[in-house]
Order: sequence, then C-alpha cells, then structure tokens
Amino acid sequence: MKLKRRYSIALLLAIVFLLSLSIPVLAIDVPDLIYQINQVYVYRNCLETGDQLYLIDYMITYTVNPAENITEAFLFRLMNGAVELGSVAPYSYYNDGYDRGVASIYFSAADAPAWNGAYSMQLAGNPALVWNPATPSTSMSPFGLWADNPIGTTQTLLASRVLWLADQMELAWSVDMIETLSSGNALTTYGEAYFTNVIENLRLMAPLAFSGQSIQPEVETTAFTQDYANDLVTDIIGTPFDFTTLGTALGLSRGMVTAIIYYAIVILVLILVACRIQTYKPIMLLSVPFVIGGAFIGVPLVITIVVGFLALVMVGFALFYKGATA
Repeated sequence: MKLKRRYSIALLLAIVFLLSLSIPVLAIDVPDLIYQINQVYVYRNCLETGDQLYLIDYMITYTVNPAENITEAFLFRLMNGAVELGSVAPYSYYNDGYDRGVASIYFSAADAPAWNGAYSMQLAGNPALVWNPATPSTSMSPFGLWADNPIGTTQTLLASRVLWLADQMELAWSVDMIETLSSGNALTTYGEAYFTNVIENLRLMAPLAFSGQSIQPEVETTAFTQDYANDLVTDIIGTPFDFTTLGTALGLSRGMVTAIIYYAIVILVLILVACRIQTYKPIMLLSVPFVIGGAFIGVPLVITIVVGFLALVMVGFALFYKGATA
C-alpha cells in the first residue's frame, strides 16, 4: 500500500513538471512602428564646473502598447566602445512612457567621463524580458551637440532646450506642456512634473524653464581681520602703558599684564566709590566707561568685549531685575 502511494506521488510530480514545460512564456514584442533615438544633447557645467548632462530625445511607438511600461521594458546606455559609462531607464509618464520622450544621464564633475569622447548612446530592450523575435537595440553616434560654456550660459541654453522639447511633446501628446507668461515661456504644472523626474535637479540646472524659479544663492563671505586690535596695540607701544618688559619678566603677554593691572585698579576704585556713597548701583553704570577705556590703553580687545558683556549684564540686573524684586 505504501509502495503504491509513493508511485502515485512520483507520477503526480512528473505530470506537474511536464505541464510546466508546456506552458508558453509570454513575450514582449519589439516596437512595430518607430524605434529610434532622435538626438543626444550633451551639456557641460550645469551645476558645477566639469559636470556633464546627456539629454536623450527618443521615439518608441507601438500599434498596441505592451503590458510592460517603458521603464520596465527599455534602457539607455552610454557606451565607450564595449564599456558602459552610465545607464538610465526612461521615465513612464504619458501613455506609459511610449511615443516621444526624454531621458537623461548626469555625471558629477568627479565622475564625468572624458569630454567630447567618441561615445555612443544605445537604446536596448531590457535583457531580463523575453522578446519576440529578439531583444531590440539601436544606437546613435556621434551626438548632435557638445555644449561647453560657463555655468550661467549652460543653464540658459539648457532651459531653452527643455522648453523646445516640451513644445515638441505637447504636439505629440496633445497635452499642455508649456505656457506663455509675461516673462516668457515656462513649463506648465504637467510639464514640470515630467521634466523634473526625467532630469534630476532640473530646477537648479535650468531655472529659466520654470514659472517659479529656484537658483543657487551666492553667498559672500567676509574675511575678518585683527587690524583694529593691532592698531590699538601699536598706539601704546613706547608709552607708560606699555608693559612688555614686565610681561616678559613674569612670563605673561603684554596684553595680559595690562589687563590685570588695569582691572585691579578699576575694581579698587569701584569698591572705594561704593563704600563712599553706600550703594552699588552707580558703580555698575560707571563700570561701562571703564571697560571701554581699557581698550585704549592696551587691554586686549577680546578681554574688553567679554568684560564689557558682563558689565552690561550687571547693569541690567541692577536697574531692572533687582529693583523689581526688592
């Protein structure tokens, strides 16, 4: 009985295996109308000096679109002979991405290949799919444009190219891709949604193509110097307030010795005044001009700023907080 059961299981597995071999594998047909790269435009210095953008204008048209969208079915490959430099799948948007479309490959300056090389752009079917009758492939070389200009010029030219391509696709798709504004033509919301997915960082690369523009801010940095502090030191060299010799003897800097002597005298004076008038509030106010005066007799400017801040805090405490809590 057990032997018959084993034979039955083995026979069932064999039948399942044979049936799996006989099930036909569905294949994707090659494009039956148009399958081509219209043009490749290459721009240098788009976001940074030395970067490269490869802009691909293509046409892939079927009588009846396959079940797979264009992102699943096709691939663009930038080739240097048999070596692939970069690749991208076209973006599926209008009509599953078929008919006319745009794709792009971007290289930062650090990753960019040699400029104006003898490259080709290959449009190939996804090798992971089964094609009928064979995997399609076509390529273009040489490219239609190698634009090498300063960043500002490149961004203007790229914006013009994007708007031109949007106009061409508006005619092919019968969808509004560009609009006319008082400042000129710009991508519509629909056009922006497509091109910003096709070209990464397009708002920064071609701000003139958009109605609301995004630009990289130019940040000006200010170089701070110690000129004023040095001038204050120079003014007291050779005067009675020059404690360079004493500082050398004590192993301290001239400025530190000046600050110690000066503020020791100031504190003593303030204590005497406070004892004389029997209140501390006036001496708080008096401390501010003493701090400012120290900068003019050789107290380092950094110490003056720190002590000055503390003096202002004490003045505020004496005039406002202390009085309010009394």
